Amino acid sequence: VRRTPPRDKHVVSNCVVAVDPGCYRLQEIVRAEGSRYVATRIELDGDTSLMRTYETLLPSGRTDMSATIEKYRTVDGVPIARSMRIRIKRGDRDEQLDFEFKDVKVNPDLPKNVFKPLRFDRIPQRFRHPRDLARQNSGAVGG
Repeated sequence: VRRTPPRDKHVVSNCVVAVDPGCYRLQEIVRAEGSRYVATRIELDGDTSLMRTYETLLPSGRTDMSATIEKYRTVDGVPIARSMRIRIKRGDRDEQLDFEFKDVKVNPDLPKNVFKPLRFDRIPQRFRHPRDLARQNSGAVGG
């Protein structure tokens, strides 16, 4: 087990790396102001360094969200997940999303206009930052 020093003043603890046969486990314990999470845990395959699991932990120690990747395949020389399972806990409910990636292309040519910038005036008000709303109400923000 190796410990690394905290990155900034908001980090109370630090990163722990545990090496088991065939697996690396990293857990960063963070208590940032205003964050509901206290830790992020990542498990990597010991031979390939590909991610197996990613979890966020609550102050109670309970896993709030986990993503698991079971199998990878190589597409144009790049390891790509075949499937991913995401589990989310919301109160007493457990939700699960299963993704299967079948037709994957690495760096395909895309039309130049595929990603259009979102116009500020078309963002629903509930998704806007309070600072931007205040500036908009004062007439300082344009669309």
